Amino acid sequence: MEVNGTSVLVGKSCEDPSRSVSWDGVHFTEAANKFVVDQIFDGKLSDPPVPLRLACRRGGGR
Repeated sequence: MEVNGTSVLVGKSCEDPSRSVSWDGVHFTEAANKFVVDQIFDGKLSDPPVPLRLACRRGGGR
């Protein structure tokens, strides 16, 4: 598309944002946010890798 003699790129959003992962440098899509949260919940981003549901338990029989 041209506007006043200048080429302009025009994009449109995807039909189902829950199925697309992209990042504009600042904002994740819904699918990308879910991927990151799933990694945190599964413990894949912790060292040692412990699922969040287990990491929040108290030890020592309390």
